Amino acid sequence: MRRQHARTRRNPRLLLLWLCVLFPGRAHAQGNAFGSPVGGRSALMGDTGFALAVDGAAPFLNPATIVRMDDQRFAFSVNFYNYSLTQLSNWHQPGAVDASQFGNLGLANTAITSSGFSGLPSTVCLFFTLVDGVAAPRSEGSTLHPGRQKLSVCLATLENQGVGFGALPFNGTTSLGQTAQSQSLVQSWNRLYIGPSYSVSISNRLALGLSLHGVVTSDSFTLDSNAITTSVANGGVQSSFGAAGGGTSYDLSATLGGIYRVGSYTAGLSVAFPALHVAGSYSGTLHNEFGSGTSGSATISNGSGDFSAAPPVRVGLGVGAEWPNVTIELDGSLDIPAPSGFTSALSGTTTTLASNTLNSTAFQSSFSVQEHVVVNGGLGAEYFIKPSLSLVGGASMNLTAQPPLSPTLTVGNLVQERQSMATFSAGVGSYGQSGNLLLGVRFGYGWGESLAANPYVTPNQWAVVDTTSYNVLVIFAGSTSLRSLERAVERIEHEIVGNPVDPDAAAKRPVAPQTTQPEPERAKSVEVRGAQQSVPPSSPKPTPPAAQTPSAPPSP
Repeated sequence: MRRQHARTRRNPRLLLLWLCVLFPGRAHAQGNAFGSPVGGRSALMGDTGFALAVDGAAPFLNPATIVRMDDQRFAFSVNFYNYSLTQLSNWHQPGAVDASQFGNLGLANTAITSSGFSGLPSTVCLFFTLVDGVAAPRSEGSTLHPGRQKLSVCLATLENQGVGFGALPFNGTTSLGQTAQSQSLVQSWNRLYIGPSYSVSISNRLALGLSLHGVVTSDSFTLDSNAITTSVANGGVQSSFGAAGGGTSYDLSATLGGIYRVGSYTAGLSVAFPALHVAGSYSGTLHNEFGSGTSGSATISNGSGDFSAAPPVRVGLGVGAEWPNVTIELDGSLDIPAPSGFTSALSGTTTTLASNTLNSTAFQSSFSVQEHVVVNGGLGAEYFIKPSLSLVGGASMNLTAQPPLSPTLTVGNLVQERQSMATFSAGVGSYGQSGNLLLGVRFGYGWGESLAANPYVTPNQWAVVDTTSYNVLVIFAGSTSLRSLERAVERIEHEIVGNPVDPDAAAKRPVAPQTTQPEPERAKSVEVRGAQQSVPPSSPKPTPPAAQTPSAPPSP
């Protein structure tokens, strides 16, 4: 009982280590299903895994594949180091110019660029064996075990986009004089999955699986633009334009999958069904003002209401082959927009000041963005130099499901950026009895669109600019048995705190008599046997009188 109680006391430290890897990384992915790396091996193999996943991607790509996990495991993937470079073209002159007011601008160096580093994890999974099934005659992981049942619990950020331009100053020369701008842009998109997955091996060829996940989607943005520009009349024009919004959608998602194996080949099929929308909320603001001489106007709109951003319906198909030294997989997925799509019903108030008159009107409006069907794919391979060392590589395409941006002067611009991505990855894998580790690099190139403010029309209007991005992501991932992880935590605790690994071990050791000089060899062997056979310390082998020293009474 004491040992069990002591192990229970250590589990919070194990939980703390688990919680230390729950924070998501960043990758452009608004409107891109599975835009962030999932798992480690799967991400390095071109984001494949519908047929042969054996890491944290399995519950999300195809839950049937979790029966391939060999033991009770703790799986993680870490976007250990991420460098991204994003450019928005023509940001400071994004659209048509009202030449009657501002003349021929012809501004130079209007693009903006953002670069930065980050390094945080994206996937954490626990895998449990409920029923081990019939032992397979071949090597571990190479075939299915009839009757095996596995359970997993996962938390993963499958989509995450973030752009931050805290301060965007600009000064330029126009044909009439000069212009000055002060702008800022912050965008954030995140989709978090959490829940269990179950898989059972029906035979040595067929396995089925089911995942049930709660999905939390968060969307927020802030854009603020201020400009002063020389004009044809009245000396100049001052304008201010800004919009902000934030929403959260809560949904329930189910994925059903199966794998079928014939010899060295495995085919996998999974279907993510339409999500059940549970709840959601959204709030938005918009302001637009300009002034020139004695004329001008100002408008402020505020609104709030519900919000739905359910994940898409997805049909995934994968075919893989496993030979003694080579594993290869080819995947394709069909992403179908969720029936509800991106929708929001808002109610609020619009207040306008023009010609010294203030008006306020209430509004109730519904906004929606209908995504379109896309087909994505990936190809990956793993080559084993020896059983404990492999080379991994792959390539993938992730096209956005968002339509071309068409913003309006409302509080309901639910999508502010769209981007497609192409990736190439390479890495190495290390395998051992206690677990495996993978380290690799994924290179990405993205292209798309983003909203911008056009300060050279009055009142200011939305505009759309092109975006390009380059991404280098170092992925550190792996899995280990839960017992190995607990032993590692115990060793760390011992080194830091100085406590013995087993706090009850000292009380269990028999007390041996103390001596001032070495005892004869026979006396030593008796003591060793006595320790192994738990001979009571009250009956030690007698030593010569000269070698005896006073000793403490035996412990009760």
